[in-house]
Amino acid sequence: MKYNQIILEEKEFQFIQNLVKKFLASDETQNEAWIIKLTNELSNAIVKRENEMPVDVIKIGSKVDVETPYGRRNNIILVKPTEKNINENKISLLSPMGSALIGYAKGDEVDWDLPKGKSTIKILNVVN
Repeated sequence: MKYNQIILEEKEFQFIQNLVKKFLASDETQNEAWIIKLTNELSNAIVKRENEMPVDVIKIGSKVDVETPYGRRNNIILVKPTEKNINENKISLLSPMGSALIGYAKGDEVDWDLPKGKSTIKILNVVN
């Protein structure tokens, strides 16, 4: 991990914390591993002002190229849950893959919990 912890911009940090609280309080959650991992990472995240954010860290709106055991995916756009659209490569930050990517940087390898087990995502490029 390039920066030792995930890095989030302070406004996004608050937004994500609120989303996670709502999600955990809803009937949708059943203690999925990805939401537990995201909650743990939020508690240890480095929070920075917008002008202090490294340019290679994934945030809402980032375009990301990744490699997974299932192949390479280019131009994934991390978005708010209401903006997700698979046909446009827009994935929600509250999806298993989105929650695995938020706050990580180019070059990082991230464990990703899938229904079939753990996989690793390699972050090849980040454009903000």
